[in-house]
Amino acid sequence: MSESEEKTVHILVDDPEMYAAGDDVIVSIEKGMGIKAAIYAYIYPFFLLLGVLLIMLRGFELGEVVSGLAALGSLVVYYIVLSLFKHKISGEIIFKIRKIY
Repeated sequence: MSESEEKTVHILVDDPEMYAAGDDVIVSIEKGMGIKAAIYAYIYPFFLLLGVLLIMLRGFELGEVVSGLAALGSLVVYYIVLSLFKHKISGEIIFKIRKIY
């Protein structure tokens, strides 16, 4: 997360009494979960965009403008669907917290 602004992250902990508002902590996720988040945010949309663009250009032989707009429209639909499933996805990405002493 960016250090230039504050972020709010909800974290489930075993011992909540150990932490208080204003404590300095380190928040992290496992490497595999970061990769999974990157795949959802960047890799899948890239291949969707490329696939729709090629199918529209080669398969349906539409013009470049129409094909480009359709490809961009598919990204809008992808991110809307992704936001509808954010509760399911957020359950897959688990944050860990460690207090700085």
